[in-house]
Amino acid sequence: MVGELLVDVDCTNIFFYQLEGMNFKDSVEVLNKDEQFCAKIRCFNNDFLAVFGLYRVVSVSLKDKRIVDSV
Repeated sequence: MVGELLVDVDCTNIFFYQLEGMNFKDSVEVLNKDEQFCAKIRCFNNDFLAVFGLYRVVSVSLKDKRIVDSV
């Protein structure tokens, strides 16, 4: 949970749900199929989170629901 959102990773996408009523808000493709088996999500703060894949780390803006950096 991040702020008012529940964030989940499934395969190659992260999904955002509104906690109130568990309504789907948005999804973002962040990983490729090779990285999906070890995906982990960690929150930096209330504005950004990181998705750790097998080969890279992806920073995602919670405000814009988009990738801001990939290493």
